[in-house]
Amino acid sequence: MPYGVVRRKTPSPSKTSSSSWGSVTPVRNLQLSGWNQRKASAPETPEHHCPTDDFHSPADCDAPTLNLDPGFDLRGNGTMPTSEQLTILSRLFSGCVRFDYLPPMMVFRFKVLPAKPWPLTVARVPAFFTTDAEHHPIDFGEMGYSKDPIKILVEGPSGGLKHNEWPGWRSIESLAEELIARGFDVARVEWFGVRFLVHVCGSMPPEFGSKVPMRVGQLGLGFVFDTVDRESHALRLKMPTEIDIDDTDYEKVLRPGVLLTSGPNEQGLTLSTTSGVCVAAPNGDKLMTCAGHGFPATSDLVYHPTNAPGHQVGSVVWRSAVSDLALVKLSDAITYSQETFSPALEEAVVLRSIKSVGKMSLFDIVNLNTPYNGHVCGSFMGATVDPLLADGKVRFARGKMTYFGNGNKRLRDGCCGAVIWDDDLDAISSFQSVDDKNMTYSTVLEELTGLGYTLSGIQPIGSV
Repeated sequence: MPYGVVRRKTPSPSKTSSSSWGSVTPVRNLQLSGWNQRKASAPETPEHHCPTDDFHSPADCDAPTLNLDPGFDLRGNGTMPTSEQLTILSRLFSGCVRFDYLPPMMVFRFKVLPAKPWPLTVARVPAFFTTDAEHHPIDFGEMGYSKDPIKILVEGPSGGLKHNEWPGWRSIESLAEELIARGFDVARVEWFGVRFLVHVCGSMPPEFGSKVPMRVGQLGLGFVFDTVDRESHALRLKMPTEIDIDDTDYEKVLRPGVLLTSGPNEQGLTLSTTSGVCVAAPNGDKLMTCAGHGFPATSDLVYHPTNAPGHQVGSVVWRSAVSDLALVKLSDAITYSQETFSPALEEAVVLRSIKSVGKMSLFDIVNLNTPYNGHVCGSFMGATVDPLLADGKVRFARGKMTYFGNGNKRLRDGCCGAVIWDDDLDAISSFQSVDDKNMTYSTVLEELTGLGYTLSGIQPIGSV
């Protein structure tokens, strides 16, 4: 088994901390018995340990259990766990005073939070640990009561909108179009498997409830008003000094996950982001994806790792009319690998293709590796569309929601542009923004496949 390439410098966004669970290794699935055994065998005052100096996992350097398997699966139709299942969860989390299954998440309410690391998902649904008696990480919004149904174009495989069944992009876009026709200034529509959440600019209109129904098909329909700028977290105007990032100069051999820097913006400051993947255009050109907002209109030049003389690696040659995707033409001497960074002593992570969101399952585990946070795992939460006026007509930016929370340190602003991939080693999306619960929005790369682009790499001159 070939080992993967590791970073030469470890991103360390926070101080490490000890865990009463002991030192653990990241696993894809952990049975209930394994969790209990780990609790029982943990020393009273263990020393914190990371596998090597080349890797820090996301939760205070404590490697998380990705899915804690109690022997049942809560994905399904979004109903509350049975009494038998709740009994099992009570035994598993003895300090939990209440369980709230509020799809798409299971909320565990404690008087005192357990020691980290915490599982990302429990029974295959995203978990959220809190000491707050009422808080929920997702705002379900305001709901209407109109008897007038919303009729939309349905693309789903069953011909209707059903729980946890992919509805198709045009179904989500059709809902946005119908709400715009009803007078709502729609900024975004989010699909979370069992519900739609609509973000609307402005305050709630009078008699709002009489204008929309509670559901569309089987799916709930909620509204959040007075939407703020979702990109406020994405910009970084100067290099961070409070954290240690991987600002290694990888010279002429680049890959997904290295530090990129822009030329100066109008204020004379630079922006830092993360490199994406290499794609091949229909004409054969090889280009690198990046976050468009990371490279101001005043300068299309792209540098690595800083904009010091001699560090220019390319320039932005294309920007999407509807999303944050942009493409960089790299300098002739640059090679670009399809292999991103791996946790130490793990198999090489060589990305193989671009996958559409419609081929994913809700709560699939996905991955991210940036100069700011290192390697982080998350859970696929759903899809989004943003209606935008482009080229004189309404078009839609398509995106993906991912949950990187439950104890993980907040993802840093400089992660923008980084590729998110799944366990099939397929590239899914390009990171764009994050909220205070580590719920992230990313632009789907299938926008490029729709234009004829394919995942690729740039080999050294003369290589076969």
